[in-house]
Amino acid sequence: MRTQGLSSKVILIVLAGVMLLPVWFLATGSLTDMAGIMTMPPRMLPLNPSFANYAFFLSLPVGLWTANTAIIMLGTALASVTVSCATGYAFAFFKFPGKKWLWLLLLAGIMIPRMSVTIPAFVVMRKLGLLSTYHGLILSKALSPMGMYLARTYFETVPGSLLDAARIDGASEFQILWRGVVPISRPIVTCLALFAGSGALGEYVWQSLVIRRDGMRTLLIGLLNSVSAHNAGDIELMLNPLGRKFAASMILLIPLLTIFAVASRYFTTSLSGAIKE
Repeated sequence: MRTQGLSSKVILIVLAGVMLLPVWFLATGSLTDMAGIMTMPPRMLPLNPSFANYAFFLSLPVGLWTANTAIIMLGTALASVTVSCATGYAFAFFKFPGKKWLWLLLLAGIMIPRMSVTIPAFVVMRKLGLLSTYHGLILSKALSPMGMYLARTYFETVPGSLLDAARIDGASEFQILWRGVVPISRPIVTCLALFAGSGALGEYVWQSLVIRRDGMRTLLIGLLNSVSAHNAGDIELMLNPLGRKFAASMILLIPLLTIFAVASRYFTTSLSGAIKE
């Protein structure tokens, strides 16, 4: 048994190393020059590490882009969690006409690629005058069929006796949801917020279409556009475009790794359901 457990740990360590290898080469590539990036086979450690690729971004308004990103991420997470929890609660505990068909219609949204509805969504945003606005970016991502499915599935494990006791005490459905169900469903609520926030961080195509003002740029749009704008007169930028792209990717990876490290313990607990009767 001990040998089997040791072999399982070794396999997991090897798999984790293989999965993290691209991130390692991304980090080392951001610390080297163009010659070091093009070296084959690639080096595990940069020969002459330098932060020159990162220094390129010091002259850019990274602070403004970070603030815009934080507002959009937090707003999207709050809006998505609110919609998903309210919808999941209604489908988990209420009975109403057409409930089954409406639920199937909502779940159909899981199978529809986001890219296929990008243009219709952009047209709606433009007609509503929501382009280059915080609330436009946030509201456009508030509806999450997967979030509603996860919320309903988790809420169905909440003991019905807790809801009945709250109703006897005179609590409204709104109070039962936000003061009773949500606090004991913290793992799934945290996961929903994490998925929504990280999803908002990586919506490059959507943000490129919606954001029309430089002052509204997010960290994703600002960094990638700055390293992609190859000016013929900017010889320094053209010398090592890959290194600066690697550095931009590492900067974008830091908030994601931080979020997942803080909330990782909720992933396993969210699969076990709420408290049992």
